[in-house]
Amino acid sequence: MPNNHCRFPAAFIAVATVAGLLAIGGCKSTHSGSAAGLSKHTIKVDDSYLGSWRSARGDVYTISRAGGDVLTISVKNADNLPASPFRGKVLDVNGTRFTEIDIADRSSVDAKAVPVFAYAKVAATLTSLEYTPIKADWFKAAVAGDPNAAYASAASVDPKAGGVVVKSPDAMFELLKRAAADAGAFGPSETLTRVP
Repeated sequence: MPNNHCRFPAAFIAVATVAGLLAIGGCKSTHSGSAAGLSKHTIKVDDSYLGSWRSARGDVYTISRAGGDVLTISVKNADNLPASPFRGKVLDVNGTRFTEIDIADRSSVDAKAVPVFAYAKVAATLTSLEYTPIKADWFKAAVAGDPNAAYASAASVDPKAGGVVVKSPDAMFELLKRAAADAGAFGPSETLTRVP
């Protein structure tokens, strides 16, 4: 992935800004807090999501509880580039699990700033964590003509990246429901393995 400030499995394709709630690719972040996002759909995950996970390229993602239903995701890049921790949650969207990762830099934004989240389908077992991003072109097609949402390219970060700006968390949840029901909404999965 060209953006070396933050590296998640595959590219951040779904970035949502709610009113915006922005879903978009790429990130650089240091967090002191977490925006609300789709809080009413958050689930408290079991311990299968917690621990350290290694990607195929050697990056290690360590997921721990930050309190309540909020998780902290720390990244140790294989190339030892600096990476800041992220805050995230796991959402239940009609039985499909999605990550909602706050990628805005909360330490340097004011209270009026638009929250920015990355969304991807996720599934965990005791030995593997599967991460499946939503394709940018799916988002582009899904919001075409929708007065409550707009597509934004993130080609400067990654040629395949982009996201949506939506008016409300409910509008974002509706997009995630549509994605969950459409196998064509997702890019290739990346499977991470648990680090013993």
